[in-house]
Amino acid sequence: MKPLAALLLLLILPLVALADSAGHETGAPEAWLERMREAVVNLNYEGTFVYQKGDDLETMHIIHGRIKGRPMSRVTALSGERRQVLRSGEALTCIWPDKRKMLREPVRDKDELPLPVPAEPGRLLPHYRFEDGGMNRVAGFSCRVIRIRPRDDYRYGYEYCIEPETGMLLKAAILDPQGQLMEQFLFTRISFPEMIPASAFSEEGYRDFRIVQLPEASKSNINIPITFKGLPPGFKVISQIEQPASGDQPAVHQVILGDGLATVSVFAAPVAGARLKPWEGSMRSGAVQALADERDGWQLTVVGEVPMRTLQQLLSSVVVPQS
Repeated sequence: MKPLAALLLLLILPLVALADSAGHETGAPEAWLERMREAVVNLNYEGTFVYQKGDDLETMHIIHGRIKGRPMSRVTALSGERRQVLRSGEALTCIWPDKRKMLREPVRDKDELPLPVPAEPGRLLPHYRFEDGGMNRVAGFSCRVIRIRPRDDYRYGYEYCIEPETGMLLKAAILDPQGQLMEQFLFTRISFPEMIPASAFSEEGYRDFRIVQLPEASKSNINIPITFKGLPPGFKVISQIEQPASGDQPAVHQVILGDGLATVSVFAAPVAGARLKPWEGSMRSGAVQALADERDGWQLTVVGEVPMRTLQQLLSSVVVPQS
């Protein structure tokens, strides 16, 4: 090796080591996101958070723990109508104390908190990029800001603030393509008890309430009549569900698509024999948008936390059976 090359190598190596050390100290964004996912599902925590969706603002209390290996949670509304949501494994129970009513249904959304948390961050990289936003402070805790930026205009951006010691998510937001806030939640108070008793998730006191049991949708051995041609980039079919016909309502077919973070549901139902008139148009609530059309005797509705352009392309990509 030439003397000049050796000298340059000696000068560069300490800088590389320093950069590597700094990287381990702060952690790559993917590592922060993976740790956050584990914490949200597995930690014991109890606290109060504020959830903002468009112009609506709600305050909620949550208690979360694992009982016999199963994640369980109880969310209680502290503003607006009195209500609770009890989550136990694969079952979801909504409770309205003033109406003395309970609604039970299977868990369809795996997210423990109001906004989506990526399950496999590394798989997002073709369509998102990650940024370390430095440190912030939420609910009295320091937290690391991790931003997920879309690489195109088919999806929204996300921002998470993660507590370093536990990995717990303290704040999350969905941002539109211009970076404007569309939806967010943040804890105003949170603690991490060593143990949470099973009684925290009991239905005791509601036993005499009227119970509405939603039938479990069929997920296997079903023949979804619609197909797709020309999906938005990155979106793939995740699952298919069929809600059986009931009375004068025809069966509703649901296809769930996603890109690893954002999800969209496509609902299809035959118009013939339906009690309600077909709906055409669009609507929005916070980051959630919906678009509907009637095509060749089918009511098609797409709903998801994605830009309208994505819904329009998804709706255009649906191929309905020809009569």
